[in-house]
Amino acid sequence: MKGMMPTMGWVLVGLALLVSFGMDLANTVQGGAIDLRNRITGVRLLEHGVDAYHYKWSNVDPPEYCDPYNNPKLPVSKTTATPALLMLHVPLAALPYRVAQFLWFFAQWLLLLGTGWLWLRACATSRARCVAALFFVGFTYTAAWRLHAERGQAYVLLAFLLHAG
Repeated sequence: MKGMMPTMGWVLVGLALLVSFGMDLANTVQGGAIDLRNRITGVRLLEHGVDAYHYKWSNVDPPEYCDPYNNPKLPVSKTTATPALLMLHVPLAALPYRVAQFLWFFAQWLLLLGTGWLWLRACATSRARCVAALFFVGFTYTAAWRLHAERGQAYVLLAFLLHAG
């Protein structure tokens, strides 16, 4: 029975992550991933030599450049990511937006799980692994992560790169 406790704990961790993933997926289905949208439209504009930071879409422009969340009354666009971060989205910019949205959603979760795996591997004791796993799972239930996943943020990419390096 004592040997089953760690296994049961990891099963519970897996189930908790699966529930959290399902909640994020439901939010993504309903949401527009507004932060991802401005990065994809921004990189599409940059690829065609257009200033993504001041661009305002109109009905005569290609629909691929449209960010419905962009306020036409403001002098700048909703594109706030650096050109370097925008260029990381080049593969997604070639896809239809909804496909790119779900690919990025799955990539965010893979990057988060990869970061968690790196944390667990760095733990020297089973107690430390347990604490790290609880912290990790708990984080996926916070508003910070929910908004990150639903809005299509890129911070998890930076966290993964910092831990992998």
